Amino acid sequence: MIRHIMKKIKTAQPPMQPCRARRLSFLAIFVSVIVFTSSISARAQEGSDAQDAAGETDSREVSRYKSDPKDNSSDGSTAVEMETLKRRIDAMEASLAKNTAGDDAASAEIEALKQHIETFEMDEILRVQDEERKLKFYGFADIRWFKTIYYQDDEHYLDGLVNGHNTFIVGHWNLFAERQLSDSFRAMGEVRFLFQPLGHTNQYADPTGAEFDRTDVNAVDNPDAYFFNWGGISIERIWIEFKPSDYFGVKAGKFLTPYSMWNVDHSPTVLIPIHTPYLITGKYIPPAQTGLYLFGRAFPSNAMMINYGLTLSNGEGPTTEFYDLDDKKALGASLGVSWDGPVKLDIGSYFYMGDYTDLEVRIASYVPMDWDENITVSYKNKAFSTNLKLEWNGLLLQGEYMRGVVRFQNGKRIHVRNPTVNEYEPDCIQWATYALLGYRLPFDTLSIMPFLMYEYVHPPGWADTPRGHLYGGGINWRINPFVVLKAEFYHQKTTDRPVEAGDMPVDYHVINTQLAVTY
Repeated sequence: MIRHIMKKIKTAQPPMQPCRARRLSFLAIFVSVIVFTSSISARAQEGSDAQDAAGETDSREVSRYKSDPKDNSSDGSTAVEMETLKRRIDAMEASLAKNTAGDDAASAEIEALKQHIETFEMDEILRVQDEERKLKFYGFADIRWFKTIYYQDDEHYLDGLVNGHNTFIVGHWNLFAERQLSDSFRAMGEVRFLFQPLGHTNQYADPTGAEFDRTDVNAVDNPDAYFFNWGGISIERIWIEFKPSDYFGVKAGKFLTPYSMWNVDHSPTVLIPIHTPYLITGKYIPPAQTGLYLFGRAFPSNAMMINYGLTLSNGEGPTTEFYDLDDKKALGASLGVSWDGPVKLDIGSYFYMGDYTDLEVRIASYVPMDWDENITVSYKNKAFSTNLKLEWNGLLLQGEYMRGVVRFQNGKRIHVRNPTVNEYEPDCIQWATYALLGYRLPFDTLSIMPFLMYEYVHPPGWADTPRGHLYGGGINWRINPFVVLKAEFYHQKTTDRPVEAGDMPVDYHVINTQLAVTY
């Protein structure tokens, strides 16, 4: 076949010496063997050198090479090899085009090479799929230093709840485990490792005679008699996903509630500030739910994407991850629109409607055995959340608003914590909002974003969070895609506090720094 191609080339070129033709044929075969049997780097280099001899490749040598997805690495060598074959085909077609009569054998040879490339590409797809279906571990962590500064002279309850000493802490250490089980099935879990309940206060000493009680997690490693603090694990989420297409999928298990950009993308390397808004920490909508999450997305255009979803879960309560204390399921619906262009825009919303139930079970100690459930707290929670994010030429504008209505059922209310008062919390409306403004400076080598943040929170009466405003700002320095360094300062001012704390104003500053990594 190589002689056939050479014959056509010679008809379009000046005559050459027979010995030179023989040397050229031998050289073409030699180059083909070297290209497909050398190492990965040698194949890429020989592919570049052999481009000058295109049209002289012996396809019998090419057909002997069969790419094995297990033997190919993902360093780009596969793409180089495919590109080399495509260039040779182009060169052969260009050479044959000079002969207007054409050549059926040469054309068949080109078709065979094209079939080989299709097989080559399919093998690469299978290799990528095999790589994607391996069990993957990844995560994030952050280290912080912070200092809280109080300015009022009078003592107040936040002095006891918030540490006022400058402190180094490990903020998060989250680990993900994920595997693509098939084309449609996927499983993923996320856990957070904690030092808590180290030092957790069970009881504050007070004038009524209560004893101060702090949790001690000190334990001993028996083989080495080594004492250490025993930490904890928080199961953030664990689910199995069935997703046959972009338009429809379902997750079963514990999943993150699809509301708020902060709740879904909660890695500290993705978030701009260190401070988490109160609309997340206040849990006006449960940040995670256990049940079913139906979701999908559509693409009306190349730049536009619509996300939608429905949630069905156990609702809220002290044991909702594994034990529902009532037969009332919580419902939710989400809708979001994204635009990817010169101006990037994300708009989303989520509506939640569910019940919170807590109860105690009493079992009779006599025969016949009997039991009854006594509901201690029961209320309905209807909440709505909306968010907006706009990015343009380094400018970032982001904001969220959340509002919820709490209605207690059958008098099953939360008792006011002040032991001297026999009162119960009333129905309430709770809401919170924040706005974030940042700008990524146009430096070539530094990715730095100064930012400003404003927040207002209106919590229920039983929450520890005071009602009021927060102002702050800081610097976000993305050292590389995996490491982010942040520093921020914010101030909280309020005159309206929970009823058991009195009406003393709360006025304090926080200095906060964070080094965050993903791995």
